[in-house]
Amino acid sequence: MIEFFRRIAEVDRIARRQGKDDGEVGGYPMFATEKVQRISGAMRELPVVGREDATSWVKYWKGVGLFGR
Repeated sequence: MIEFFRRIAEVDRIARRQGKDDGEVGGYPMFATEKVQRISGAMRELPVVGREDATSWVKYWKGVGLFGR
């Protein structure tokens, strides 16, 4: 799985060097929720995912050995 993430990071570095910064990491199109937020109150009320969330996920994944030990 780590190789998958490394490849995504490399594609992202290449895209940034080429001046392409209008997409998500790895060259994927931008993820947008505007349409679903218009029709779903629950989606409108969800908090924004932030750095703390990502840090917690990585800490958990490391703790369960997802990235090896």
